[in-house]
Amino acid sequence: EWPKRAAVHSHFASRSGFARWDPAMLAAYVRAGFDEVDGKVVLAIARDVETRIYNTMPHHFPALLRKHPPRCDVGFIAGSRSAEMRQGGFAASRALAGERWRVIEGTHLYPMERPRETAGLVLELLGTMTPVPARPRRAPV
Repeated sequence: EWPKRAAVHSHFASRSGFARWDPAMLAAYVRAGFDEVDGKVVLAIARDVETRIYNTMPHHFPALLRKHPPRCDVGFIAGSRSAEMRQGGFAASRALAGERWRVIEGTHLYPMERPRETAGLVLELLGTMTPVPARPRRAPV
């Protein structure tokens, strides 16, 4: 907890991971990722909720993808310095995305480090994808 948002900003701006973030992204994080409670500034998401999110993420994506292959085009953008990509392996994501696999300078959090370049790559990839037809709507019962 911090006494005010300026202290939150100073704290995170001084940490190496957050220091790589685009200044507008860090400002947005401080604005939207924290709440003011009882005169203090605290994280907007409870620590136990964040822990549950990470602890319940499937860590067997290759098996899931073999069992349930995507039925749509897949694009993938990897951070060139992402420790997570090195742990998970670039090869599997590259095989999944094929010609729609891109690398951008940055870590796992490259969207916060390079938001404009990330948006450009997302738009580029979307432009190469086949639109998914809309499902017919069921009549109300």
